[in-house]
Amino acid sequence: MTDNIIYSQLYFCNSALLSLGSDSIASLDDNRLEAKIAKQLYPIVLGDLLTRHAWRFLIKNGVTLPAVATPIATWQTLYPKHNQYQLPDNFLMMLTPLGGTRNDYILADNILLSKNQQPVIDCLLKIDEQFFPIYFAKLLVDYLTAEMALPITEDISRAQFLLGKAANEYKNARAQDNGLTATAPIAARYPLIEKR
Repeated sequence: MTDNIIYSQLYFCNSALLSLGSDSIASLDDNRLEAKIAKQLYPIVLGDLLTRHAWRFLIKNGVTLPAVATPIATWQTLYPKHNQYQLPDNFLMMLTPLGGTRNDYILADNILLSKNQQPVIDCLLKIDEQFFPIYFAKLLVDYLTAEMALPITEDISRAQFLLGKAANEYKNARAQDNGLTATAPIAARYPLIEKR
């Protein structure tokens, strides 16, 4: 968040609409076509960007998972040797494998099934939009603009150009994010994150 701008879903959608030459919307529940398109595309675009890279501002290390209060019978039947642990409500993605391989755990229904006792994981946790760093906010606007371009302007060439621009901005955002600390590269620290 900057000193005078509070990031929000409406702010990002309006920024994309203005970039396309459209008027801003008062609410995502407006009856205008632009509002309906923005409301549908925003969670898809945001979800994709949040999990496309191990963004440092989302990384939470050493998260201890509590046991599920009431184990789900289906999972007990299918995986009787696995314990059930509750993932955080804002959980996005796990970064570190447990027990050495992916076969040692299963993610399902916001629950982690693991043979380990009291697992501690490194993961990505979603944060409120107002706390997004500037480089990610710009990236989100660029991708929203690109994705909205075709349904709003019906200009294929423009949409393709904006997607290329957004792809370049993604590289810049990753470089800025990785440059926040002098540690080992993300891929080296978290084997589940593949180089893209």
